[in-house]
Amino acid sequence: SNIGCSIYNPNELNYILDCMHVDIIQAPLNIIDRRLIDSGWLARLKTNLVEVHTRSCFLQGLLLMSEYELPTMFNHSKLLFNKWHHFIKENNFTKLSACISYVKSIKNLDKILIGVQNTNQLKEIINSTTRKINLNDIEFMHSKNLKLIDPSRW
Repeated sequence: SNIGCSIYNPNELNYILDCMHVDIIQAPLNIIDRRLIDSGWLARLKTNLVEVHTRSCFLQGLLLMSEYELPTMFNHSKLLFNKWHHFIKENNFTKLSACISYVKSIKNLDKILIGVQNTNQLKEIINSTTRKINLNDIEFMHSKNLKLIDPSRW
């Protein structure tokens, strides 16, 4: 009874919403990739009563990796990830809880979709504690570098 679509970039919404009415939009959103918010689309979608589901809160797992696990193709963002790991340690967060807490702190989101590879990961997510995250404290994580935030370019 609902029509929805999954997007990779908020710019796609200009075309989609000109062609058809949708009830649900699924889009990436995480500590690094804030295009849905920055573009103003999240607010516009909610104004038009479109349900918004977000995915990729772990940026395909990159935000959960240690400094040593980060693939070399992301060396261009090494400083950003060093700051991320420092923030996690200094603020006594786990990477998992910080990622989920960030997405949960965003107003106007209806659902958060999280992929897992096994039951242990699912249990870890279910048992993770989330606490309020100060959005100003993680402003440094914001990036518009498509080589980082767009997995189709990996």
